[in-house]
Amino acid sequence: MGNKLVYNVRYYDTGNKLCEHWFQNDILHRLDGPAVILYDENGYKSYERWYQNGKPHRLDGPALINYNNGSVLYGIWYHKGIQLTNLEIKNIYVSNILPSLEPYFDEIRLVSIVINYIIE
Repeated sequence: MGNKLVYNVRYYDTGNKLCEHWFQNDILHRLDGPAVILYDENGYKSYERWYQNGKPHRLDGPALINYNNGSVLYGIWYHKGIQLTNLEIKNIYVSNILPSLEPYFDEIRLVSIVINYIIE
């Protein structure tokens, strides 16, 4: 199989997706999305699992996300297979995510002003 990313999908008898998996070297792995997605019989996501090199990993959101009828129930953050504490999540958000939003601060500020105006 080499380093090639392998995609597998399975379906319910109804034709709706049951699950999707991405593997590299026979282990769960995907860089640009969840490596595992499980769906309920109605087509809603039941859960997503983000893996890199076989370990739960994601820095821009939770690596394990559970859903109910398509709505997020909860998510758990992981970094290279280790579950993160709330303080670690905050530090990642401040150091990685906020700086990426800096070019949009003026637009974000404007939207905030408009929302506050509408609410008042």
